[in-house]
Amino acid sequence: MRISELTSLRGLFMVMFFLFHNNQIYPAGGQLGVSFFFLLSGFVMTLGYYDKIQLKDFNYRSFIVKRFCKLLPLHWITLVAASFIVIASVFAHEFKLELIPQFLANLFLLQSWIPCPDYYLSFNSVSWYLADTVFFIAIFPFLARYVNNIKHSIQFFIIGGALIAYTSLLMFLPHHLYAPVIYIHPLVRLLDFMIGMYLALWAKRALLSIVLYSTIKGKECCLR
Repeated sequence: MRISELTSLRGLFMVMFFLFHNNQIYPAGGQLGVSFFFLLSGFVMTLGYYDKIQLKDFNYRSFIVKRFCKLLPLHWITLVAASFIVIASVFAHEFKLELIPQFLANLFLLQSWIPCPDYYLSFNSVSWYLADTVFFIAIFPFLARYVNNIKHSIQFFIIGGALIAYTSLLMFLPHHLYAPVIYIHPLVRLLDFMIGMYLALWAKRALLSIVLYSTIKGKECCLR
């Protein structure tokens, strides 16, 4: 299945990101962009790895190593660069010991799990997105192996329940917790990722149905 048409939308959502971060010219651009990219990650990873994960010889370790080697080196380089900037700025006043746990949280990409802006926005602030992505990659093989074995009725029930819970959070969560919980926390953003997975599975089924239908019709034409 070709996904170039879908990935071409990245440019559009990058523009939304730019407008959001440029004095919030387009305030919804941040949330829409993050949701799209998490959804796209689930969609693309499912198309690329779902069938391989179903095989008995699937190697979880090599999958993780391959994916992490693409992400972590650049993250650590940018973290070091951001550390020099942060240290230079605090030395102008005084060194703060809380920078140490903040650095360690960033180093191991755990900052998005801590609902405090001093952590999830510390050093290279946008790396919270990568922290969520690393979590999704780590659990993706388990999700891909078992998620499609659940009955369709239960799948819709789970997704519907998750959407209701998400809506409830939007309605009743205190405003100051919106960013760390709704916008950043990995367990909440997992909803976007899993919707992308389900869309990929449904697309694969739809494509298979079209191929089977075309094959049957082709054979019928040959028999006439």
